[in-house]
Amino acid sequence: MIKKLLTIILIVSIFFTYEALASQESFCEGFKEGYLSIKKNVLVIPICPIKPIASFDSTDFQLGIKEGVQQAQKN
Repeated sequence: MIKKLLTIILIVSIFFTYEALASQESFCEGFKEGYLSIKKNVLVIPICPIKPIASFDSTDFQLGIKEGVQQAQKN
């Protein structure tokens, strides 16, 4: 019984970890795209920040673009 419970917890944990990593990757792609849209001839792109909690009206990629544009405008 305990082995089954631990197995289920492990599988659920792996699933959520995978989803979080995929979500961060999508955010970072958007960040890169947004940053390069403002700073076209830059060779070094800053390190992608940690993805904020997504709102219901935006995807992770769209949030990344928004953050990348804001970061490029600051510099």
